[in-house]
This record gives sequence, C-alpha cells and structure tokens, in this order.
Amino acid sequence: MPAERPRLDARRAVLLLLAGLLAIGGCTPRPARTVLLIGGNGVHGAGHHDHAAGIEALRRLLQADAATRGNLRVVAFPQGWPPAAAFEDAATAVLYFEGDTRHPLHDGARRAVFDAAVARGMGVVALHQASTATAGDDLGIGGWLGAVRRGLRDRTTEYATLRFTAGAGDLARGAGQPIAYRDEFYPTLERMGGAGRFEPVLEATLHPQFRDGRHLVEARAEAVDVAWRFTRPGGGRAFGFTGMHFTAAFDVPALRTLLRNAVLWTAGLPVPATPPPGPPAAPSAATRGNGRSAAAPGATGGHIGFHGGAARGGWLVDAGAPERTLLGPQFGEVWSSPRFASHSRHPPRLYASPLFVPALDIRGGEHRGARFDALVAATSNGDVYAINTRRAGDVAAGRILWRAALGAPCMLAPAPLD
Repeated sequence: MPAERPRLDARRAVLLLLAGLLAIGGCTPRPARTVLLIGGNGVHGAGHHDHAAGIEALRRLLQADAATRGNLRVVAFPQGWPPAAAFEDAATAVLYFEGDTRHPLHDGARRAVFDAAVARGMGVVALHQASTATAGDDLGIGGWLGAVRRGLRDRTTEYATLRFTAGAGDLARGAGQPIAYRDEFYPTLERMGGAGRFEPVLEATLHPQFRDGRHLVEARAEAVDVAWRFTRPGGGRAFGFTGMHFTAAFDVPALRTLLRNAVLWTAGLPVPATPPPGPPAAPSAATRGNGRSAAAPGATGGHIGFHGGAARGGWLVDAGAPERTLLGPQFGEVWSSPRFASHSRHPPRLYASPLFVPALDIRGGEHRGARFDALVAATSNGDVYAINTRRAGDVAAGRILWRAALGAPCMLAPAPLD
C-alpha cells in the first residue's frame, strides 16, 4: 500500500494543474464590470435635456444587449449624483446632465471622489453638456476627457450628416455610416494639449447658429469634430459626444450602437461586431422630442399671392394706411438678410413681390425637419430664397433657410439690364 501513495499524489497534482489551466483559460466566469449611469434634472421640457428618460433608455439598451448583459453590471442614477461608494468599483461612468454653472463637479466633495476614480483608471462617457464647463474653470474636464467646451456661447441645432473618421476604429463596429439626423451640437471644442491620445470619432459639416453670445445671420459651413475618444497617459479611457440634446436621439440605431460601443471600450471590454437590438417600446416622438421647430408664436396669416392675392392688384380692402405718428418709435428695420448672389456684373434685384409663408416646413439642408415663418423672394438672376422672418430657437431672423436656382440669368447687355 505505501508504494501506491506517490501515484495518487501525482494524479492529484495533475488534476490541480488542469483546474488551474482551465481557470486561466477563461472557463471560470469573469465578474461583471460596473457601469454608472448618471443623469441630472432636465430643464428644457419633455424631450429636451430629459436626462432621466435618456438614462433609462441607455439602461434598457445595455441590459437587453447580449454583448453587455453578462459583462456589465448597470447601476443607474437617473436624476442625481451617486453616493461616493458607488464609484469604488466603477469601471466606467456615463455622464448626462447640465453643464456650465449647473455642472455637478462644481461641488468640491463630488469632484474629489470623481477625480480619485479617474486617477485609478475609471472610464468616462460624456454626453451633450457634460463636457461643458464655465469659461474660467474647466473643472478638470480637459484632463480626463481630452477636450472641453467653455461656456454656453456656441451651439447649432440642425440636420447633419455625421461621418466616422479613421480614428473611430472599433467604436464604429456595427453602427453603419453615415448617421443623418437632427440634433443640437457644439461646434467649438478646445482640445487639451499635453499627454494623452485624442482621436476624432465623428466629424460633420455644421452651420453654427449661435456663437460668442449672439445669433448669426450668415450660415458658414465648418468641418468640426462632434465625437471623440481619449486615452489618458495612465491608460484610462474617455469618450465624448456633443449631441443627444433630444431624447429621440436614443432611438437612432447607429447612435445606440455607438453608445454601447463607447461604454464597452471605456470599461476596457472588447467591442462586438454586431449592433445591439432595436429600441424597446418607448413614448411617442412627440414627448421624446425630435428637434422639430414649431412656427413662431404670433405668426399672422400667409401672404402667398403676387401683390397679395389672386387678383394681383395689391389692394388690401380691410387695411387702412397708418399715419407715421401712429407707428411709434420702434418702427424701423426688423431684420436684414445676407446679400443675395450676384452673377458676373449683374447685381441681385427683387423680382415680383416677396411671399410670406407662415409655418413653412423645410425638407432639405441643415434646417430639414424644422418649421419657420418664412419670406420667399425671387431675384432677377433666377434665384429663389426662403428667409426666416423671426427668431426661432437659435436661428436668427434674416437667416437664409434655402436657396434654389431656377435657371441661368439672361445677362442682357449692357449690364445691369436683366
């Protein structure tokens, strides 16, 4: 019997070795990593900055997706900052709340806990205003996000086409491109210099409507980054996206995929090649917000015939001519549009009478999906313009909504005959 003992010990040693190898090989389940979803109190009404609804949509997305369900433990705080203990084992945190003076990190105790979690490698996903600090204090955002927006002095709400860049890498898996939809974006980001790797993820051509504290009449196209990722010097990861103003953005399939991928990537987990399932049952688009602009309050009836009517006589039967003294001191220019296009030496001159069209639906260009009280004007050079007549959101009165060329101008000689 004593001679058999070494054989049993050897067998036991082999079994223990195999068990160790199997554990190393991944047969032992890996503990799920914790993701914190942190929302805030929305201040713009249903469907606009509705952080609680957005956090709930993201929670349901992550819990319904097979790629994240077994790998992530989702802990949601839809309307307030979590207790300090919640950050102790967080692999990544999604931030979706107001910025600037309302940013939660103005609280010194919260910032100390958050900075400690970032220092140990916690990932961060910052949506919409979560990347917005005050002009004088960036709250440390630039250090862990790689970029920061200073103050609320720039924005644009428009229908845009977002394109993945070469730097998007695995974050673009399963999303498809391009992504075309309507949202509010921030065109002015300050990239932070120094250590760390900044990579644009989504780029777009935007037409800023509000900058340096004023509404812009001229529409100038700018190529800007609207989403990016940042690898911190210590290895922590962050992702930023300036969209998601409207709750309806969480229903855009490509954006849902991108958000899922960003959560996994910042948590240090592999990104799958397949998209997540479609959005679950949700409130209607009317309550979730879709970026559609209603006609301005107080709009009068349309003036949609040459000289005011089918008879084209220009005669308003019920209108009297006001005396100059009754017009008041406020009488004067209400808005001015950018100059219309010239052709060669032929200046643009109005042709026929402009038409006033209240609640005009815009079906193309950056204002697609919005509605404006518009003036439609034709010029002697064959161009037709639609012009916004009163400020609607950030779109200034006088801004050209669209332009169509009906044909080449006649170019009669001598100029400027038309």
